[in-house]
Amino acid sequence: MRPGGGYDAAVVGLGVTGAAITWFLARRGARTLALDRHRPPHSQGSSHGRTRIIRKAYFESPDYGPLLERAYAGWGAVEREAGVRLFHRTGALTVGRDGGELIERVRRSSREAGVPIRALDPGDLSSLYPALRLEKGWTGILDSEAGVLRAEESVEAFLALAGREGAHLRYEEGMSRWEETGGEVRIETPRGRYSARSVVLSPGPWLPSLAGPKLHLPLQVTREVAAWFRPVHRTMDLGPGRLPVVLQERLREGVGYIVPDFGEGIRVGFHHDGEPTDPDRTAREVKAREVEALRAFLNRAVPDAGGRLVDHSVCLYTSTPDHHFAVGPHPRASRITVVSACSGHGFKFAPALGELVADRVIEGAEPSELAPFAVDRFGPG
Repeated sequence: MRPGGGYDAAVVGLGVTGAAITWFLARRGARTLALDRHRPPHSQGSSHGRTRIIRKAYFESPDYGPLLERAYAGWGAVEREAGVRLFHRTGALTVGRDGGELIERVRRSSREAGVPIRALDPGDLSSLYPALRLEKGWTGILDSEAGVLRAEESVEAFLALAGREGAHLRYEEGMSRWEETGGEVRIETPRGRYSARSVVLSPGPWLPSLAGPKLHLPLQVTREVAAWFRPVHRTMDLGPGRLPVVLQERLREGVGYIVPDFGEGIRVGFHHDGEPTDPDRTAREVKAREVEALRAFLNRAVPDAGGRLVDHSVCLYTSTPDHHFAVGPHPRASRITVVSACSGHGFKFAPALGELVADRVIEGAEPSELAPFAVDRFGPG
């Protein structure tokens, strides 16, 4: 703590992004307090579920290109510093109707961001990935630099590094309220009171309740389901090398994803398919119909992959109306930085956001990479 008992910075919420911000602040010499209402890594928010996809052929928008370059470099640095392997390169295949919205968005975004991609016709696909089945009239686009990050291990690595740098990590201690006053921010928790020059709010699905009524950031929290299956045939190999990450257009609407088997079963889920929920009242049990919908999607893309159910999980998405991030100063509190690296695709950006948010907190910088994601872009509400 700095003289007088306060901190230079406090981070509220220690999912992967909050954990990364904590590390970058602490390694820059900031006396840093980090709070989480649970004990991370935990399964109550958005940074769990064993694996997360990282890719450069980004259908969401070319605006993420600079952040992705920084993120890839950042994950390498985290691995070296922590002495653990977090990234596994598998390639990612985006599959959809030739000329359809998903494929065209990947092409356009990759072209504008300068990301090399490879178009695969059915013959190419059957040669490279014989387990996959392509719908008639569909095509695939391969991002060979994509892969998978280990989810819980990533959170653990960031927090271990932050603790090594002297950050004060306080688990099972959530923030009750904050107040900006007298050149600092005062924080109250059920266990005590703290003060800091700057506060970063990165609590994921709890942001709407913690940011205060003057934020006017329209966020929606949804409940999303993933499941892990073993293939019908025991000899069927669906591990990395035999199967890439797959992002596939669904016949009805939306996008589904498939992650190859890292020894835990092949993972499948739907992107932005869940119903609105309260993070403190979310139904954690998974219904049989939800499992069967995932199994049917998987078996259509990879026949006989959806055999025995191994496990299932509930994750929370915290989404803006345009499904892009909201990162920057609180419009009504200059010492508060809001970080909602959300909408179901923020995990991979953690080291990039950690570095850039630390720059903002310590130096007052407003990084150009974050300009498209201004917190106040939705107006006064």
